[in-house]
Amino acid sequence: MAQEKVYPVYLISGFLDSGKTSFINGILADGFAMEDRTLLLQCEEGEVEYDKKLLRNVTVLTVDDQEALTPEFLEAERKKCRASQIIVEYNGMWQIQDFYANAMPQSWVLYQIIATVEGAPDAPRARSRSGARCRPRRRRCPWPAAPRRTSRRPAPSGCPP
Repeated sequence: MAQEKVYPVYLISGFLDSGKTSFINGILADGFAMEDRTLLLQCEEGEVEYDKKLLRNVTVLTVDDQEALTPEFLEAERKKCRASQIIVEYNGMWQIQDFYANAMPQSWVLYQIIATVEGAPDAPRARSRSGARCRPRRRRCPWPAAPRRTSRRPAPSGCPP
């Protein structure tokens, strides 16, 4: 009995401008799609664009309407570009479960879900009323300190070191 070919799906999710496209550019620069034809399904367009030099072996398909994502449509597009793997830059406002349950063809297998979170490295720091920069407050640990062991005997199991 012949086994059906499976196609790995790498789903990258996160809100708009959280770094999904930059992450994809990074993995493509590392050679992720160098050997295998790849379908890159783009479900939203942000400010960052894909690096054209990295798209030699990649077909980019933009789909802005979630209802257009059907198993028949996606499998036809995969066959058209003869992709052996799929990267999905998913819209962060859509439910991942909807893609998994309703849109993925049976031969597609979810290999990885990666969520990007905006780190805001360029965000302005908070300032006090006088204009001086505020330091983040150190939080006290909510857990009571473990008693120090005075003997050299090993602690009973379940005790903190």
